[in-house]
Amino acid sequence: IFHNHTKWSDGNNSLLEMAQKAEELKLKFISINDHFGPMKIANSLDEKRLKQYLLAIEKVRKKVGLRVFSGIEIDILKDGSLPLSRSKLKELDVVIASVHLSIKMKEKEMTKRVCRALDEPINILGHPNDRLLNEREPLQLNFAQVFEKAKQNNVFLEINGAPKRMDLSGEQVKSALDRGCKFALSTDAHDVSHLEYYDLAVNMARRGWTEKKNILNCWSLPKIERSLKK
Repeated sequence: IFHNHTKWSDGNNSLLEMAQKAEELKLKFISINDHFGPMKIANSLDEKRLKQYLLAIEKVRKKVGLRVFSGIEIDILKDGSLPLSRSKLKELDVVIASVHLSIKMKEKEMTKRVCRALDEPINILGHPNDRLLNEREPLQLNFAQVFEKAKQNNVFLEINGAPKRMDLSGEQVKSALDRGCKFALSTDAHDVSHLEYYDLAVNMARRGWTEKKNILNCWSLPKIERSLKK
């Protein structure tokens, strides 16, 4: 599964706990994607801490039997750029880019912003609506343009199973599927107990009529690794 956070800080065991829980659930791989960027969510990483974080993931890999991908969930800045150089992005196994700040932009500006981010070396567009059910309205986006750009650049669209997100919706998944897009299922887990949200992401994917061939998680590990090359 993709898109799991650990609130990592020097010396804690959250990375290992997340990987061990995934192994307990008999998963074949997990991608750890802690936040990176100016939006200070869950002890966000910066460039200085990123190196230590990657070393910590390397240590975890030696203690578990499943594949652990190194990743970040990076903020899409207001102009669509990302707060980390392309060379640094390419050092990571998985880069998820998401809108977390300046969320009230008009549709034309927001669409241009997200499409610019899709031209960067990223793998997955995180929770494209950025909605929180019964709490926050979705972003104003022209999804036809976003889906087309994602398809052109081989960027996977996240199907986020967190109960407050359920993003993309089943209808949006079907719309993106009809345009030739591919998807990545995630839990957006901030705690080991959240890893079981995976089933909700599966249900959303089924609502959108996807098949295994459309879902990154369902592929063989060698194929997944090839598909994540930036």
